[in-house]
Amino acid sequence: MGDIESSSVIRGALFAALITVPTAIVMLLIADASSDDGSSLVFLFLGVILMGFCYGGYRAAQDITTTPLTHSAMAALLAYVVIQGVGITRRTLAGDDISWLGLIFNGLLASSFGMVGGFIAQIRNNRKRPSS
Repeated sequence: MGDIESSSVIRGALFAALITVPTAIVMLLIADASSDDGSSLVFLFLGVILMGFCYGGYRAAQDITTTPLTHSAMAALLAYVVIQGVGITRRTLAGDDISWLGLIFNGLLASSFGMVGGFIAQIRNNRKRPSS
């Protein structure tokens, strides 16, 4: 774990949050305003949120040569944990139920999409390096 560059992980988490937080807020506002619970707009917003985690993973792994996938997964997971920490606090204060299994699954999903972004960054890094 000594090879982890925390500045890259934090940078990736910030970029992920920059996309996911506004998207999630708009999604919640539209879902609350809509009387139709089965709105397909939720899937569109979910796709944007997952791409936000992917982009955060990409940015975290962009300049990393040794462990880009680890950095990208950690960045996406850090963004997810911070965002869900706020959500858990809000739900707890409101007295709402919390699906712990759902939180764990979504955290794994976020880190997986972060790793997709890290994989893309790794491919780009390999193309930029001159071959020996």
